[in-house]
Amino acid sequence: TGIKVPKDQRAEIQKIIETMPVRLTDFLAKLCSKSPAVALQFLPSVNELEKTGYEMPWVGVMDTGIHGLERMYVDRCIIMPFNQCPSYCRFCFRKFYEKRAEKPMSYEDIDRALNYIKNDKRLKGILITGGDPLMDLKRLEYIMQKLRQMDHIQDIRIGTRSLMYDPERIDDNFVKILLKYHDLENMKPVEIATHFNHPDEITNKSKQAIIKLTKSSIRLYNQTVLLKGINDDPLVLMDLFRKLRLLGVEIYYLFHCMPVKGIQYLRTTIQKGLDIKKYFRGGFATGRINPTY
Repeated sequence: TGIKVPKDQRAEIQKIIETMPVRLTDFLAKLCSKSPAVALQFLPSVNELEKTGYEMPWVGVMDTGIHGLERMYVDRCIIMPFNQCPSYCRFCFRKFYEKRAEKPMSYEDIDRALNYIKNDKRLKGILITGGDPLMDLKRLEYIMQKLRQMDHIQDIRIGTRSLMYDPERIDDNFVKILLKYHDLENMKPVEIATHFNHPDEITNKSKQAIIKLTKSSIRLYNQTVLLKGINDDPLVLMDLFRKLRLLGVEIYYLFHCMPVKGIQYLRTTIQKGLDIKKYFRGGFATGRINPTY
């Protein structure tokens, strides 16, 4: 791939990889070699050896007692059938080996989760995420099929960053699966929650993946993580959000990077995020590219 580790850092990088695994698609490895902003997000850094932060910042926050099912809100919950991704973001709060190696949801686990959802009519929307659920389309379709048998479930959302780092996964077969369960006439859509952080990520292949979905009437919305030295600049974010909006992607959230152990080098300040929001409110950008921070 052409990605090289300096000799004086190899022992430290190996130590990092043993606890915080690295994974890149071929497509992403090539993009990393061209874009420092992308490389910072995916290539391991000796800075990850610092001790500040938490290995599992979300543990216990959203537990339901069912493996792979989390809930924070009254009207929606999260199913995570698979813990791995085609590529791993260094700032991910599930980045540690124990979490990546955790067993996927079994079909028994999935059925327990679906039964939980079936019996709580307050639930209206379900987010299928992970890990990247596109890595196991059989499990993904099983869940979607069962959810569509529940009258009270309206929107099914699929969380994936594949559009950015592995856009060829958005093929005709995947779109065909989505359209089976996408019923706009009865106000029961399937939506894609995706994740772009920097304008360099809007490649031709990513554009084509987005267009394939939007032409099929599948809605997309984007969530961005605020990252030091990558996108903590209102002009960079404005460029990213404009490009996404013009492709038909809703600009939804700007997340402050979580205090995950070893990623202090990627965390900017909350004040920086507030300053960016203030800039956006100053008339420099349409409200349609102004996400919730």
